[in-house]
Amino acid sequence: MMAIRLMVAAVLALGLTGCEEEEAGMSLSFVRDIQMEGGVTVPLPEGYEAVEVPGAVRLTEAGGARSQTSITVDWADAAPVGGDATALADTGFQHTVTRLEAIGSGGQEWKLLAWKQSGSRWLIVDAQEQAEDGEPDFAVPIAVLKALTVD
Repeated sequence: MMAIRLMVAAVLALGLTGCEEEEAGMSLSFVRDIQMEGGVTVPLPEGYEAVEVPGAVRLTEAGGARSQTSITVDWADAAPVGGDATALADTGFQHTVTRLEAIGSGGQEWKLLAWKQSGSRWLIVDAQEQAEDGEPDFAVPIAVLKALTVD
């Protein structure tokens, strides 16, 4: 664990991070970009790991057996159905927030589902977080969503 922290510190010291995003009073650094099919570039936040699967990317908090935040970026042939979707400020995405049935050791589980059309397909961002005190702010997933690009 110490070696990982030293490696991250060295990368940051060398200025190799992709960019920084200010979100909900926090500063978030992206350490690299991940290229997806369809010309999508997904930024990897500091402290997260990426698993690339055909057509999608899943980001999870690094370290430990328990992850409180996961973010999946994927393509779909149609927009998600159901819920009262609203525009997600300055992103071009529509979104819903749903409280899930599960309650883990990190608190109540919540789901942010965001989507926008790109050509004939829909780009989907599905994030899950746990929160002990009400609905989470989804700061990291929203920062990723704001920073991703589609060519």
